[in-house]
This record gives sequence, structure tokens and C-alpha cells, in this order.
Amino acid sequence: MEVLRTKEVVDETASWLQNRVDRYEAKSLFLPAGETPRPLYALWRKKEPAYLRGLRLLQVDDVASGAQTGVFAKFFSEELPALTVIPPDHPERADLAVLGLGTNGHVAFHEPGLPNEFRFGEVQLHEDTLKRLALAPGTRGRTYGIGIFLEAKALLLVVRGENKRAALERFLAGDPTLPASALRHHPDLTVVTDLV
Repeated sequence: MEVLRTKEVVDETASWLQNRVDRYEAKSLFLPAGETPRPLYALWRKKEPAYLRGLRLLQVDDVASGAQTGVFAKFFSEELPALTVIPPDHPERADLAVLGLGTNGHVAFHEPGLPNEFRFGEVQLHEDTLKRLALAPGTRGRTYGIGIFLEAKALLLVVRGENKRAALERFLAGDPTLPASALRHHPDLTVVTDLV
């Protein structure tokens, strides 16, 4: 595991993507929605990088019930209107994954309490996630999980914002109650964070 602490998260992410797309001749990429990747997507809107050409872009999760159903698909249509990002309607594997670390240690909607082997499906969202996303109690999500992310050739975990510091520290300490901690076993895991 390589940990990069830098204020240049977008530059490091772009560099990682270029390197791993070339190294692994990647054809597919998992992408998260939300505030963590928003600056990267703004850069892509200005000028689509060559490393994205030919990549199948897979959305890692979405809200699957209630008034906000499909809100992440809408996010991608607004953030990346020139690119096709495929919602999580059925399980697919990806060569690479860019993931964001959640405040409760989740990645995508792989919430605390789900087994590390979980690969894809509909899940009950954790109370912390519901509150953070302003979703009604009982809202469900459709998501990829740790089990399928560990099959990717390379993983990038992006951690942005002071509100993620406690989760990052627990992740780096290997806290087994954090879903993201299982990613530490991946042979090509890079963590990029602005928490210097």
C-alpha cells in the first residue's frame, strides 16, 4: 500500500490513472459519485484526458429506493455530460477502481456490517450514510462491494476533507470494523489524501 499525502489530490489521481491504464492496458474503471471526485471530474470536463478513451466507466453505487432513486446517475450526467457512466444495474468487473472513503469507513455503499466477500447487490444504507446524504430512513442502495473491488488490477482510495480524518486513521491502523480496511490486502493499492 502506498500512501500519498498531498494537497494536489487531483494531479496525483490523474497521474495514477494514466500510469495504471498504461501498465495494465485497462479497459474498464469503477468511478464514485460525490464531493470527493468532483474536482477530478471538473478537470475532465475542461479537457478529456487520453487515458479515458476506450475505458468502460462503471458507477460504483446509487440510491435504489425512495424519492432520491437514481440520484448518482443524475450526478454523473451533470458532472460528466460528454462521457457515458454506466449505473450499477447488474454486476460487472473493472480493471481499475477509484474509490472514496466514507466517514463511517465505507466505500461505495459497502456499509459496515456487510461481509468483505460482498460483490454486488441492494443493501440497507447505514444511519450515518442516510444522514450525510439527507435520505429517508429505510432507503436502500445498489452497490458494488469489497469482494469485486479486490478483483480489480489496481485500486485508488481517495480521501478528501477533514471530516474523513478519523476514518482514514482507522483505515491506516487496519481497523477490521471498517469495510475499507479489507482493501489493504490488495497488491496495488494507493491512497491519496489531502490530510497532510
